[in-house]
Parts: sequence; structure tokens; C-alpha cells
Amino acid sequence: MNAEVLAAHAVRREDSPEARGVLAAVYGRPRWSTIRTETLPGCRRAFLSAGGSRALCVRDDDALILDERGKTLHTQPGTWRRGAFAGDLQHLVLMDERAALWAWTPPDVATALGAFGAVSGPVAASSLPGTLVVVGSSNEVLVDAVGSRATSSRSCPANSSEQSGAITPDGSMLLACWSGAIVRRVDDQVSTVYELAAERGLPYLVQPLESGDIFVGSVTGWGVVLDKTGTERVARRLGEEAVFTAAEHNGRVLVGLTGGDLVVWDLGTNAIQFRTRHQGVQAAWVGDERIVQLGNTLTERVAPREPRPHRIPIGVGVGALTWSPDGTGLIAALGSGDVAVLDPRRGGIRYQRHVAEGVAKDISFSVDGRRWAVAAAHPRQVVYSWPDGAELRTLIAPSMRRVAWFRSAGILYAPYARSLRLLPDSLLGEPAVLSMTGFQDLEVNPEGTVAVGLDDAGVIWRGTDGPEVTWTELLRVPHSSGVAAAGSNIFVSDASTLRRFHPDGTITWTVPVTKNVTDLAVSPDGRWAATGALDGSIVVWKVGETKPRAKMTAHRARVSALSFSPDSLWLASGGWDGEVLTWSTEALSASATSLVEEVEAAWGVGLDAVLSPTIVADGR
Repeated sequence: MNAEVLAAHAVRREDSPEARGVLAAVYGRPRWSTIRTETLPGCRRAFLSAGGSRALCVRDDDALILDERGKTLHTQPGTWRRGAFAGDLQHLVLMDERAALWAWTPPDVATALGAFGAVSGPVAASSLPGTLVVVGSSNEVLVDAVGSRATSSRSCPANSSEQSGAITPDGSMLLACWSGAIVRRVDDQVSTVYELAAERGLPYLVQPLESGDIFVGSVTGWGVVLDKTGTERVARRLGEEAVFTAAEHNGRVLVGLTGGDLVVWDLGTNAIQFRTRHQGVQAAWVGDERIVQLGNTLTERVAPREPRPHRIPIGVGVGALTWSPDGTGLIAALGSGDVAVLDPRRGGIRYQRHVAEGVAKDISFSVDGRRWAVAAAHPRQVVYSWPDGAELRTLIAPSMRRVAWFRSAGILYAPYARSLRLLPDSLLGEPAVLSMTGFQDLEVNPEGTVAVGLDDAGVIWRGTDGPEVTWTELLRVPHSSGVAAAGSNIFVSDASTLRRFHPDGTITWTVPVTKNVTDLAVSPDGRWAATGALDGSIVVWKVGETKPRAKMTAHRARVSALSFSPDSLWLASGGWDGEVLTWSTEALSASATSLVEEVEAAWGVGLDAVLSPTIVADGR
């Protein structure tokens, strides 16, 4: 949110490729729309109940219980630090400035439970009526708010402090230990449930989820979901700061981080559907598609029908990307020898196919969009149907590095050899071997009528579809790194230059490139050209202009694949870092004024609010 507002204003001040690159990552996506905002009565800190229908507002000299509209229901005088609701919303535990605990059952006066040593951790909300747990550096305190009783014990190893605790629906206690262990306490019996890997940081939060699974958050922003036995189900990095709140509903976890980020994490797709910052990290689900955020205000948001996340984690290096002609799917060829069919609208992997023991190198769709072919570094090439991924044919042939699908002639394969193979479109005949040079890069235009190939000697070839495919040597461009076709035009990149060529070989556009280009893509409408680089960056030009329209710091490793959607509205990038990112081209052409107006209206936040953010902490 903040990045989008700042980037839009930066573009209005001076059109910047870097600012456009930020907008390309976030613009054009369905947003979590704000449907109401309630003003709160000057809270120093505020804490939500599990269902979001109540809030505890801590002020300088009292604590207030607020309803979902911010109206005060009860007041408890005193100087308080933290508090939490039990599952029945009728009982609370408060912690005062001396870290002493109090039980409060409104409208009664709070009852002192006493001080319990170095108790300084958070008061954890509970799904059980009247029962909560508080942790300190060396002990945990089980609080019975109904009976106004508290019992101290220790479950973490002797050399390990305790970070957070929770009560599960069956009444057992979970503790996150600084040693990295997640332990379970049932009566006096303690067992280790899980050990957080050291590279993910130390555990900061443990929380049972609606599904019965267990959520673990780390100090470095990792989220891990375990089943009841402690087996890891799904994990990903959610941010840079410590994770300290989590609530699940219908397979999505609402996560708060200490720096102010609020994240919606879809466990089924392992995609982040929503992220906002400096609007309060206390949040709760209040319906299937609605959340409440608590900061300086109480804000309710509703989810979009399709989130279209920017980042889709794959976990394996990406070698090639291709959109389906209907725009509903995105297929990634992977270094593992698999191909992954991604859902760019909801995020995540729809299904995965193992192609070969070698690397999956390239993918191409038939023009009618009903089939797709894979080239692999393995003597087995496969043709699948779309969208179900059923295997239609297996071709036993030498290892292939490129594949392109003509409209009528069939599938053209480029092997690791000085030849080409053409498989008839009927998929019934045997492939013909074409006697000519092999290609290190091969692309076909969206119409399936023109192919462009780059051989190892730097010669650019133009292929034409027909009963007999004809090839013409167009020109020689030494040290070329990529080729692409749009309409009848051919685009070529080398170590220092990106050029567009007319079919007769005339250069019609030239721009300098300053980094080692690893891939090149041109939008189907011929309007945009994009290059990826070794350092993980992407540059996008509007074809015909000399200044880049956008620069994106994209991947943590080499950009190995670029592909524009059939409607030219989205650019997908894949990298050796095992991620696929999608970028909006609408952000590259929108006017500065319309960008600012749309972004501020969507988020309900202006530049002043972003430049003077709410400081959020977890109160430890």
C-alpha cells in the first residue's frame, strides 16, 4: 500500500522508471477494499478478540472494551500494558506496568492475580472460555479468569527462554522456546512437537489455527504451518520482521508482523494475497471474505474475487514461461525436469507433471490453445492437452532445448545438435529431420506464422509457416543473447543493444542495454519489450522510445524467463531463485494523475498519512 502511494506521487513529480517498476508489481490487481472505518478513543495500544467483534483499548489511565463499531462497553481504571480476551469474550486478563496479572470479568472490578517473576511476554488470546496463558523469560502462567486463579510452570529447556504460548481447543498448552523448539504441555507432561530450522530464525509465535493445525512464526518473518503431529505442511517467508499474530479462516492465515505489515497468506497456493503496512497489525477475520484491522482506527476490508498475487513461489529454478492462449494459465519449465501449471489469478500451482530426468527447457502452445508441447534435455518430448494436462503423445528423440508451434506445419523442435525436427500438427506422423543449423533460441509469433531462430554462430533466421516451412538467413548479430517475434517484426538482444528488425533486415529501432541480458520478450501487440539480466533485474521499454519505461529489482538470482500475456496486460518473469512474478503493463502507460487518484481512492490513504505512519509494536 505505502509503496504504491509513494510510487504514484513520484511519477507525478517526475516520471521515473524505478517508480513505474514499483507500480508494475502492485497496480492493476484486485484490492482488499475498505468498506468502513471507525474512529477509536485515543488508544495507546489496542487488542482485538479472536473473532474481531470486541477490542481492548489501553489508554493512559484506563482500559476500555469496545464493540465492533468502536463504542465503549466497559471501562477499567488503571495503568495497563497489555490484555487479551478469552474465547467466550466475557473474561479478560490484563497486565499492568509492573507485569502483574489481573483477571477482569466486566462490569466487575479487575481482580489481582499477583506477579509471577519476569513475566513480560504477550497475553495470548484463547478459544477456551476463561482460560489464557502468559509467558515470561523463564516460565509460563496459566490463567483461569473465571476463577481468578493463576498457576506458574516451566516447559522450555533450562537454558532457553520462552517467547509465546497458546491454549489449544483440547486444553493442552503450546510454548515457543528460544532454543528453537515448539513444545506441548499436557498436565505435567512436556513433549517436543517441532524444531524450527536455524536458517528460519528463532520462534516468536506459536498459535493453534481454526483447522486444528499449528502456526509457528519466527523472528525473521517465516511462517510455518504444522499438522497436529508436528509435521510441516507449508512454509514461506512472509516479511522481514518478527511474526507475532496469526488467525486462520477457510485455509487463509491473517498474519501480523512487528514492523507493521499485515499479510493474508493462502495456504493452498502458498501465495500472499494481500499486504498492507502501518495501518495496525492487530487483525481478525469477521467473515469468509472480510477482515478487521486495528490501529489508530478500526478498519474493515473485503477480499477481491480473485487476488492475482504478484509473487508465486515454485521452489525450483525456472527455465521457461509460457501463457496459455486463453490467459488463464501460466506454465513454467523447471530445472527439476517438471513443468508446473500456475494459476496467475489466484496464485499457486494447479498441477505439476514430471517430464524427464533432465531439465525441462521450453514450452509452446498450439495456436488454437488446446495443446502444449515441452522440450526437455532428455530423449523424451511430451505433448499435453489443455487445460487438463492429459498426455497426448510422447516423442522419442534427442534432447531438445527449444520448441515452437506453427499454425499449420506442426511442432518445431531444436535439439542440442545441428538439425531441426518438425512433428506434423496432426500428431499422427513421424517427425521430419530438417538439414540445417541448430538453434540456441527459437520463438514463434502469437499468430503462429513466423518463427525466429538464433544459432550458435549469432545468425538470425526467419522461418515461415506453410506446407513446407521455409527458412531465410536474415542477418548476423555476434554475441546475441535472445530473439523474439511480434507480427512480422523480429527483435534481437545482445550484450549491449536491443534492436527491432523489419522482415527485410532493416533496423527500425535501437536502444542500449547496460547489463548482461539473459532473456527477451515482446508483447503480442508489439507495444512492449522486456529484458532480464543476470543480477535479477528487469527493464521494460515501450517500443519506439529510447528511455526505459520501467526498471524492476525483481529476482534474487538470474532472470531466466520472460513472457507477456496474450492480451499484453501482464508480464511474467521467472528466475533461478525459484519464483515467478507477474507485472502489470497498465501501470506503465497510465497517466501520473490517474495513478495518484486511483491508488489513493483504493486505499483511502493519501501521501501525508504515508509519510507520517503509525508506529506499531507488539508491546513486549
